[in-house]
Amino acid sequence: MSYVLEDRVKQNCNVTGIGPILLDSGQPGYKRFSDVCVNGDKFHYVVVNNSNGQWEAGLGTYSVGAETAILRSVIHSSAPNNQLVSFTEGIKEVFISILSSNIIAVND
Repeated sequence: MSYVLEDRVKQNCNVTGIGPILLDSGQPGYKRFSDVCVNGDKFHYVVVNNSNGQWEAGLGTYSVGAETAILRSVIHSSAPNNQLVSFTEGIKEVFISILSSNIIAVND
C-alpha cells in the first residue's frame, strides 16, 4: 500500500448515493487508475457530476474485488458541512488531484 501521486489519471465512474466510486471506462489522453494503483493504495481524488454541479474531494482507497472501486473519505464537497455527497444517478468523472489543504504556501 502506497500513497499515489500521478498526473493525468482520470476515468468515468458511477457512484449513486454515498456508496463507493465504481470505476468505468477510461478517457482518451488519460491514464486509468489500474495503470498506477494496486489494491489498498491511497490518493487524493476529485469526483464531479458535470450534469448538476455535485462534486467531492477527499482521500480515496483503491479497492480491487468483485468491482474495481474507490472507497471515499471526504474532505471537501458540495454537500452541506463538507459531508459525503449523495450523488444522483449517471456517469461522473473521477481523477487524482492535489487538494489545496495539502499545499503549503511560502510567501517571499
